[in-house]
Amino acid sequence: MATIIIGAVLIIAGLLIKYGKMYFLVAGLNTMSHKERAEYNLEKIGTLYRNVLAITGVFMITGNILSKHLGNSLYDLFFTLFPAIIACIVLLAKLNSDSYKNTFKR
Repeated sequence: MATIIIGAVLIIAGLLIKYGKMYFLVAGLNTMSHKERAEYNLEKIGTLYRNVLAITGVFMITGNILSKHLGNSLYDLFFTLFPAIIACIVLLAKLNSDSYKNTFKR
């Protein structure tokens, strides 16, 4: 049950970041100055977070449901642990690339 709640929270957080423009939920953005924050394309970052968090949440919920129906707790572990690790790697790699920075010069 806890995995379903965590999956739902991840999906909701992704939607809030993208559509609610709650970028303060993104680690590191709330500690940047306005000048540093202006260097990043927050719309693209919001889209990335929505996609990664929603996919991770769906995998967690799916794993929990499979685990309950098939009686094998390894599904819950596999569909929780690996998507979370992959999500962290994808977010770190993509956000540190130049594709999420604004290209215009002031």
